Amino acid sequence: MKHTQKSASLRVPAALMHLPAVRSFLEETAQAFGFAQGDCFRIGLAGEELFSYVCSLESAGGFLEVILHSVDYQIRVTFLFDAQQFDPWAFNIGAHISPDDEASLGELGLLLASRAVDRFAISLRHDGRIELLVVKDKTYPETPPEAQLPVQAGNRWHIRNANPDDIRLFTGWVRQFCSLRSCPPFLNSAGRIIDMIASGEYGMIVAVDEKEMVVGGALWHERTDKAFESFGPYTASEGLTGCANDLIEGMVSRVARSRAVCLLSRWMTPAMPSGAFELLGDIALRDAEGAVHVIPVGYRHLKEDTGCRVWTAPELEPFLRSEYDRLCFARELVVARTEGEHKPAHSVFAARIDRQRLSATLTAVLDGYDAEENLRRQVAAFERETMLNIFFELDLSTAWQAALAPILLRNGFVPKLVMPYAGTADIVLFQKAFAS
Repeated sequence: MKHTQKSASLRVPAALMHLPAVRSFLEETAQAFGFAQGDCFRIGLAGEELFSYVCSLESAGGFLEVILHSVDYQIRVTFLFDAQQFDPWAFNIGAHISPDDEASLGELGLLLASRAVDRFAISLRHDGRIELLVVKDKTYPETPPEAQLPVQAGNRWHIRNANPDDIRLFTGWVRQFCSLRSCPPFLNSAGRIIDMIASGEYGMIVAVDEKEMVVGGALWHERTDKAFESFGPYTASEGLTGCANDLIEGMVSRVARSRAVCLLSRWMTPAMPSGAFELLGDIALRDAEGAVHVIPVGYRHLKEDTGCRVWTAPELEPFLRSEYDRLCFARELVVARTEGEHKPAHSVFAARIDRQRLSATLTAVLDGYDAEENLRRQVAAFERETMLNIFFELDLSTAWQAALAPILLRNGFVPKLVMPYAGTADIVLFQKAFAS
C-alpha cells in the first residue's frame, strides 16, 4: 500500500527572536511525521544553526521559508532565504573550525548543521534567493539475518510485486547469499525497504516458489527523469539462473513504461544473467585486508536515445569521445574553457559515505577558486577515516563542472566510465588511484 506523502511549511522574518519557533516547528513536525526523537533533534539542530547563521549576515533580510516534505523513510527540508554573503564553505566534509580563528568561528553553526543531516544541495533560484535542501534519513533497526534453506534449482516460481511480508523474508537472507559489495546499505533493514516501496519512489519485485518462499528479488528507483537505477537481481541459490532472468525481465517491463531511456546497474550481483546489461566499465574496490575486487557497471537501453549536449574539458575530451564511440551514444561535445569570469572564493563538494564498501563519493555543488585545495582537503579527511575507495561524480551538464576535470586528473583521479543521464546530463565517474 502506498503511503500519502506529507508536507508542512513555515514563513518567518529572518530575525533571531523567531529562532525558538523555527526549531520547535521542525522538531514537532518531524515527530508528527513519525520520526524518532534522535532524528527530530538533528533536524531541529540543523534548522536552528542555519537560521542563526542567516540572521547573522549583514545582507540578510526579508523572510525565511522552511518547507518539510516527508516520504516515510526520509525527511527533506528546504530553506529559502535572501543572503548575498552566504558562504556554505562549512558544508564541506573537510572543513575545520579553529578556536584561534575568529573568522572561522562564525561558520561553526553551518558546520554543526551539515553534520546533523545526511545529504544537502545548494542552488541559486531565478528570483535571487538561495535554496538549501537538507535530507535526514530515518533511523531503522537492522533486520537480523536468518538463514534460508538451500533452494533446489528445479523449483518453480512466479514473479510478483513485493508486499511487506515478502520484503521481510527477502531481507532475512539476502546478505547471507550476496557479497556486501553487491548489497546497498539500505538492504540491511526490512522496515526501511517497506517504507521506500510504499513511498512510490522505489519499486521491488520478488520471485516466490510453490511454498510461498521468497527465492529472489530485484529493486529499482528513478535516478533522473531519463534514467532508472537497479539493484540486483538477488537469488537464494546460484542455480536459479532462470529466476534471475525472470527478475530482470520483470523489472524492465515495469520501468519501460516510464519516459526513461535507460536502466543503470552499479550493484551487479553474480546472479546477473550474461548479456542482460551492456558494460559501461568497472571500478575496483579495495577491502580492509587489501584485496581488490572488480565491480562491473552496466546499462540497458529502454527506448531510443536521441542524444544531448555535454560539456568537457580539453584534457577529458579524448576519453569521452572514445567512450561515446564505443557505446554508440549520440552526444554533442562542447569544450569548456576558463573565460576569466568571477566565481566565489569557496567551492562546495558534497560527500556520500558507504562504510560497508569503505568508499566515499564526492559531487560538485558550488564552484570556487579553492576547488583544488578543497579537493585535497577532503581526500585527506577520507584517508584519515580509512575510506580506501574514493570517487568523484562529474556532471557534464554545466561548463563549470566539466572544467574541474584537470583538477581531478592532477590529483590522482582517473576517469573510469560514463553513466548516461545519471545526473542532469551524463556523469563521468572518476576514481582515485590506489596508493602504492
